[in-house]
Amino acid sequence: DFYLKKVNDAEAGLKRVLAKNPDHVFAHKYLGLIHLAKGQPQLALQEFQFVATRSPRDEEANFRTGFLLARQARLEDAIQYFRKVLEINPSNVMALTNLALAYQKTNQSDLAQKALADACKLDAKYCSSAR
Repeated sequence: DFYLKKVNDAEAGLKRVLAKNPDHVFAHKYLGLIHLAKGQPQLALQEFQFVATRSPRDEEANFRTGFLLARQARLEDAIQYFRKVLEINPSNVMALTNLALAYQKTNQSDLAQKALADACKLDAKYCSSAR
């Protein structure tokens, strides 16, 4: 109950910031995190897409957008966001593994295997999956 009140207070504060400055990227980003915490993935997606559009080099916003799109089975869109994350940070193993999953689910097995192999090169715990 205490934490829910704190989350609701933070949400109210961020909404006040956005009422004064609707383009405040960090307020949108943190509001997206709050929506995730409250189990509101569609609202979170809207916030992260806003951030990814306004701040295209924001690795976290691009990753979370891709992840939420993948959860909605919007895999081709998700793939674009995971690829963007990897343009920003080629060592992002989570983006590589999520990209591999999206490729696999869209019947792009060769690309899925390559993404998993790249993840394996970065982190050995992904090697068993790449074989």
